[in-house]
Amino acid sequence: MRSYNLDFHLPEDLPSRLAGELSAEAWKEVWQDCVQCGSCTHVCPSCVCFFLEDTTRGDSFEKRRTWDSCLFPGYARMASGVSPRPHLYERYRNRLACKYVYLVRNFGLVGCTGCGRCIDGCAGRIDKRKVLRKIFEKSQATVRYEPVKHLSAD
Repeated sequence: MRSYNLDFHLPEDLPSRLAGELSAEAWKEVWQDCVQCGSCTHVCPSCVCFFLEDTTRGDSFEKRRTWDSCLFPGYARMASGVSPRPHLYERYRNRLACKYVYLVRNFGLVGCTGCGRCIDGCAGRIDKRKVLRKIFEKSQATVRYEPVKHLSAD
């Protein structure tokens, strides 16, 4: 496996950039090669999304937990059938926001270990480092840097 230098400095205003300040047009440009295979989420050591399935047969009841991917169209679909993120570019933005916004806000840690498995496993050859750089360029905001804290594998 190749080694990736993912320890680039993240701007402190990254949460606002990824969480919605950017227009949908900026995101529509960066996700074009995604084929929704889910390999990036399935090989990621910090992705924890799962799907619960309840099954009953006669007197037995079984609850199964299977891996899910935030890039799949059915992810987060509600009982009414409505999806909070019906478009792929919204789901792709949510995937990056999970790693670099939600985990940072909730736990003070970046949710990327820097292993590069998502880049190696991507059928569309998407390099999220390039995606983040494009988003930074599109936002045209002042970039201020802060030290990066990574989620440890321990």
